[in-house]
Amino acid sequence: MRKFLTKHIHLILLGLIILWGIFLRLYKIDKIPFGLYPDVAVNGLDALDILQGKILPFYYRNGGREGLFLFFNALFVVIYGNKPIALYLTSSFIGVLTLPVMYVFGKIFYNNRIALISTFLLASSFYHLNFSRLGYRVIILPLILLLALITLKWAYIKRTSQSWILAGFFLALGFYTYISYRIVPFVLLFLFFVFRKKIIQIKPQEIRNLIISFFITLAPMIVYSLRYPADFFGRIFGASVLSTYKAQSDFPSTLGERIIATIKMFFITGDPMIQYNFTSIPLLSIVEAGFFLVGFFLLIKNIGKVSNALVLTISVALTLPVVFSDSTPHILRGFGMIPFLYLTIALGLEKVAQIIKKKIHPIFAVLLIIAVLIYTSINGYVLYFQKWINQSGLNKELYVDLVRMSEYALEYQENQPLYFILGSMWNQKKDTQKALHDKLNFLPYNLVSWGIDTWDPKHTLEPKIDYESLIGERAYFWEGNTIKYLVYSSRQDYEVRDYRQLTKEESGIYIFSKMWHPDFKEKLLAVFPDAKLKLENEYYEVWQTD
Repeated sequence: MRKFLTKHIHLILLGLIILWGIFLRLYKIDKIPFGLYPDVAVNGLDALDILQGKILPFYYRNGGREGLFLFFNALFVVIYGNKPIALYLTSSFIGVLTLPVMYVFGKIFYNNRIALISTFLLASSFYHLNFSRLGYRVIILPLILLLALITLKWAYIKRTSQSWILAGFFLALGFYTYISYRIVPFVLLFLFFVFRKKIIQIKPQEIRNLIISFFITLAPMIVYSLRYPADFFGRIFGASVLSTYKAQSDFPSTLGERIIATIKMFFITGDPMIQYNFTSIPLLSIVEAGFFLVGFFLLIKNIGKVSNALVLTISVALTLPVVFSDSTPHILRGFGMIPFLYLTIALGLEKVAQIIKKKIHPIFAVLLIIAVLIYTSINGYVLYFQKWINQSGLNKELYVDLVRMSEYALEYQENQPLYFILGSMWNQKKDTQKALHDKLNFLPYNLVSWGIDTWDPKHTLEPKIDYESLIGERAYFWEGNTIKYLVYSSRQDYEVRDYRQLTKEESGIYIFSKMWHPDFKEKLLAVFPDAKLKLENEYYEVWQTD
């Protein structure tokens, strides 16, 4: 038994790390009151399209999004049904799957110790944990990127036709994950030319297999980009610093500010958006920052080693989307560098442990590693489950109220019309308003799915208005600060009206968000002074008029 444990200790530890990662990513995921942030909600809309047979490499909604993650969304919708948890379980599954792939990457490019430490750090990471449970497609980027680099290394070692074909497949598959991946092939080409003298000569047939596999896999995306260039390339400008007025008027100073903000994101001030972060904390804790700096110095010092150059160059390259983002710091844009961030920390931790082992005592080196890993695991757990989840305003940010309101409407069986308030009482950009409208159209909740009664595409309705025409009249729909409401008297009776036209003849049941429309009660009572409170909770109120 002892011999077996000694021989397989690394796999046993890996199994325990993966179990820890599964626990963090699935713990109470069905109990936490998640809503549907617009970016996640439109994934549900695209999942519906996929289930109806609309298979595309790229989907136009919300500025355009790559399709690979959306196919997983559709799969989990089939398995778990028409509930928001299906979208969150998709990202949780991919987040867990990334952990063993992270181990393999660390092992083949470095060693077992680095592989185990970096995998544990990734499993415990607040940021990877958060995006593993948040439902965003960016979670699939690290998984496919690591697989692309692993298969490329294997192809270089194995030197078989099948291995090069597999490498080409995964290298191209990354284009179906997230926009920032598009920089990766250029990084690899750069490294190839820099280290071409150190690389064992690759046969022309091997290169042909790689290139043919790459372009066959990429062909659907190439065809789509040629047919719809505005969809494919528009996102680059829309999400970049070039879309801001300040950058257009003074680019050099804006770029300098973004570089400083990006550096501060690691050590001082992180992403301010509460759905991504907690109180703008930096990417690295004080402990992690120290070992990161040691690891970063080691990468630079030993840049002549291909694995170090790869980790360093890709890390920097995948940080550039943060620098050139429409807002900085922005962890979402730079999420692709997360695995390499923790690999760098692992390198630094191992180096410090080696020094302690040599100059003090081996037991202290082991205790240091254990202490750091315990600290990072506790820190990640506390940040997510005790701080981030309970921070003020998160329910509003994730539109939990709209999901709960939709659940109420779905079960609504009364004969009176249900007036569902979904208008704009706040001043936002029209793009954000459109995203909210997409949120309201997420298919699990029939009221807000504009003609889709169930997940089954055989069951459809013909509402009085449709999504496309409504978006076409968006300027009217979102005009000013007026309240809009949706009349819902049966599953085939949808109509958008304007609050300013509300009269006493339009009596019925009114449901509105306490987060977004706290003053609607007064407006309602001004028209229906005898209205009675029917239901109230922390998210919404339901009133019945005479």
